[in-house]
Amino acid sequence: MILKDLNLKGTFCHLNTEVEFKEGINLILGENGSGKTSLIEAIYLALYNDTFKAKKLKDIGYFGEKCADITLNTDRFKIVRRYLRSPQDFLVTREGQKIEGRERCLKYIEQNIAPKKFFQHIIYTAQGRLLDIVEMTNSERNEFLNYILNLDYITDFVRLVTKSYNTLDNHKKEVYLLLKKIESSKIEQKKELIESLKETEKKLETIEKEIEKLEKDKEALEFKKLYYEKEKIIKEYAKLRKVYFKYKNLKEELKQKSLELQEIKHKRNLIEKEMKDVQKTIDKFKNLLKEKKCPYCEREIDKVEYEKYENLLLNLNQQLLELSESFNQINTIYKKLKYFCDNINKKLQNINLSRYYNEIVRLRIKANKMPSIHYLKQYKNFKVENEELLIKNYEEMLSLKERLEDYKKSIKWQLDLLQTEKKMKEYKELQERKEKIENLMEKLNKFKKVTTEQNLAGELRWQALKQSNIEQIYKVFDLGNLDYDKNFNLYVDGIPIYACSGSQKVAAVLAIKLALLGLYKVDFIILDEPTIYLDKKRIEDLKQMLVMIYEKKFVRQILLISHIDSFTEIANHIIKIKKDKQYSEIIMI
Repeated sequence: MILKDLNLKGTFCHLNTEVEFKEGINLILGENGSGKTSLIEAIYLALYNDTFKAKKLKDIGYFGEKCADITLNTDRFKIVRRYLRSPQDFLVTREGQKIEGRERCLKYIEQNIAPKKFFQHIIYTAQGRLLDIVEMTNSERNEFLNYILNLDYITDFVRLVTKSYNTLDNHKKEVYLLLKKIESSKIEQKKELIESLKETEKKLETIEKEIEKLEKDKEALEFKKLYYEKEKIIKEYAKLRKVYFKYKNLKEELKQKSLELQEIKHKRNLIEKEMKDVQKTIDKFKNLLKEKKCPYCEREIDKVEYEKYENLLLNLNQQLLELSESFNQINTIYKKLKYFCDNINKKLQNINLSRYYNEIVRLRIKANKMPSIHYLKQYKNFKVENEELLIKNYEEMLSLKERLEDYKKSIKWQLDLLQTEKKMKEYKELQERKEKIENLMEKLNKFKKVTTEQNLAGELRWQALKQSNIEQIYKVFDLGNLDYDKNFNLYVDGIPIYACSGSQKVAAVLAIKLALLGLYKVDFIILDEPTIYLDKKRIEDLKQMLVMIYEKKFVRQILLISHIDSFTEIANHIIKIKKDKQYSEIIMI
């Protein structure tokens, strides 16, 4: 399988990114922090519904975007995952089969492509982790390979067998002890048991008193914590309630003032209309009086009538002046009131009263579930020297009481056994149980020897590695001959891998990864900043190795993430990435 293209919308630092992958060496080039690794993390998220650092779903989205969509195309299937807004996952195979649901998609990938752990450790190589495989100890390397090849179940089963064996051994010891006591002198045993019973009961009585005292102290300590917690809730409740009613009153005041504002606005409009009517009348009077005509009927007028209408004009002007003053007063009130309303609106703009109300209700419910503050106040000043020691002593006392009660039961059972024939039957059953335990332990011991001495996991691992052609792949790099034993100790020309050169170690890692990729029939590999801790010569050697890997068709596709420009010399396809403000941009070259 190889990757074809990746589409990201609102995911990680990618607002809307489309990337095409081709066969050969795909170089993802960019400065540190530009968003290169987030492309690989998106591929991992698309395949396995998981991130490298186990991010929460809300952290997948781009800077608070309401959607986070990923579409990944391969030569075998297309998978779409949608997060944040109405999650919807589906996968469509090349044959047209559609698989829906997050868990079903993951199951298909793990069964038909590769398990998640295989991607994490073989397909993908994280920054600074290129040489991990060869720098492990032999035991660490064996555990790693068992994990990758799904052989760790054998070692887990051996541990389970060992645990079962030890548990049976403890049961066997208990049975032996009981049988031994039964077989000893009954009279002497009875005396000892009675004395032991009295002593145990006395100890139990003392411990119960101590537990009762510790329980009271523990309860007082818990009530003290509850007091301070409830006091904090009450203060927070009062504060929220004050804020809530403050803004609620503001809202009511705004409603009232808004009505006043509408009324004043209406008055202002009426005055303004009246002013226009008066002004119109004045203009008409002026024009007709100039021509010495009556303002009403437009006939010719004498001097007396003229003076009469002139006085009337003066009255109209006075009326206009008074209306103008009234208008200005009303307009001033209107502006002040509008400013006041706008101010309240600004204060209420970002206030969500229902949120405050819900929080008040939540705190009230929480407080009501606790004992009353007056009851808790009596424990306010309760002190103990060491709270942790108090809890520890309490738990130890409970444990000791439990053991003593079990011991008391055992003593009573043994006393009953000495006094009744019925218990003799139990004695025989104990002997039979002992024989069964011994037989089972013998079988478990044989199985344990087979799995550990014959190294079953190691044998299966050896057979798998022999089929993977690690040695033949390593030979291609022309750096000697790689060999390994059943415990996977690595050698190059007989020299242990830890003593080999850096280039030989890099080649060994690549050979192992490529061989294991071949077992799973995966045709791509991802290397994230593989040059960390490599000098210039090792980097040049790595370049040649990557070219050879592709030319020899060990894989059809290599995704190489780097900030080093010189890798462009070997790349078949270059994807340049840069950070613009808050998001990453892709430049296909």
